[in-house]
Amino acid sequence: MKCCLLVVLLAPGGCDRAFGLVRDPAPPVCGPYGTPEQVMFSASLIAGGVHDFSVDATGQIGMAWANLKSGAITAWRGPHAIKLDVNGVWIQDPARDKDVLNSLDGGHIQYDGKAVGWTDVPRGATLREYTFSPVPMKWASGSDQIENTLTSSAHAGNMIVSTDGFLRTLTEILVPETEPFVNTLQIYQKLPTTSWSLTPQANALRTAKPTLKISGAVLTMAHDRIAYTANVGDEKVENETAYRIFAGMRVNDQFEPGVELMIDGAESPVGFSEPWINDDCTTLYYRQNDVTWKTTQVNQ
Repeated sequence: MKCCLLVVLLAPGGCDRAFGLVRDPAPPVCGPYGTPEQVMFSASLIAGGVHDFSVDATGQIGMAWANLKSGAITAWRGPHAIKLDVNGVWIQDPARDKDVLNSLDGGHIQYDGKAVGWTDVPRGATLREYTFSPVPMKWASGSDQIENTLTSSAHAGNMIVSTDGFLRTLTEILVPETEPFVNTLQIYQKLPTTSWSLTPQANALRTAKPTLKISGAVLTMAHDRIAYTANVGDEKVENETAYRIFAGMRVNDQFEPGVELMIDGAESPVGFSEPWINDDCTTLYYRQNDVTWKTTQVNQ
């Protein structure tokens, strides 16, 4: 692996200039991170084109997209339940990889073991929460659709629940079906007595100048930071769209664009997608160069 330090200071044309930051290194919102390690998947998952990895709070149960067969169920392209084996390899979890998952186009496991799954246009865009029950062994969908008027595909980031269980918050990426094909970041909240409702928390990210084209976003459990991948102002590297990875703080109930993450040993400062974090972003997962990586926070 090539060794480089991904920092705002060393990214000409990157986020320091784009967001008007000074040249002095900005304090990291999440991280800094050590050398990434490749997330290992079984041969069958790799053959199925595994990606879009997510993991629960235990680090032992996950979900990922693959074109994979599940026991007696017909093979499907979409989210599959996976688990970590004793060798540190992610394998199919046949007990949980069943039922409603084969009807979805994508899904992410959540910290509490529940999941958020979606179907895309043209099949009819939906976005719902799912709960796994060990007796009987099946997934069941929640009664309310998170957004009831979807006209384009919507992919969830993560859902967090307050420590008292009172407030639930969800990141969502709207994926347009028509030009200009710019994703929209939405942040929803729900109280026990209300339906899901759109909040203004993503406004600062949506109105950032230059424009941020966000492809994925996840929140910390404390609801104070957001990690996301985005193209800034149509930046390109070798004629390819340059997606960088950032983290921002929540200030006055809105998330700021923040600074580029520092990852020691990352192969490139661009090409990031599919971010996922643990509860306090001391562990970061991401995809780059068709590989899923894991990196952990190091002492400064």
